[in-house]
Amino acid sequence: MPVVRYGRYTLVELAPSAAQQDPLHQVIDVALPETAEATVGHALQHVLLRSGYRLCASQEVQALSALPLPAAHYRLGPVLLRDALLMLAGPGWDLQVDDRARRVCYLRASTPSSTASAKGSAPPVTTVARRGAIERAPLPDLTPP
Repeated sequence: MPVVRYGRYTLVELAPSAAQQDPLHQVIDVALPETAEATVGHALQHVLLRSGYRLCASQEVQALSALPLPAAHYRLGPVLLRDALLMLAGPGWDLQVDDRARRVCYLRASTPSSTASAKGSAPPVTTVARRGAIERAPLPDLTPP
């Protein structure tokens, strides 16, 4: 790897960083403005502001954008931009990226959302098995015998 002397004791590699090669790998640290009517769409626009990417204009993205923003999402980071985009949408949405047009789209997830059985049992809990993968498991029965 070619390097250049940068100062008396510093050598700098002459190669682009991962974030420069793939802008979705840039680390962001964002505090969203707190407003009463903040939506997921406002947060997505704010996060994408200087990323070089934009949201696509589809009906599905409009439906996602209209959802209220959870309080936990007013402060994001430090986190990769791709992870922030996945976090803001939630598990019910799949992220699609068009790198040529630098456009970010969302589609409803192909797996059906969690539903309770007809008996009225507790709905499944989402647990993170590993980064990027989500596994659904039923709640344990905690009632005493």
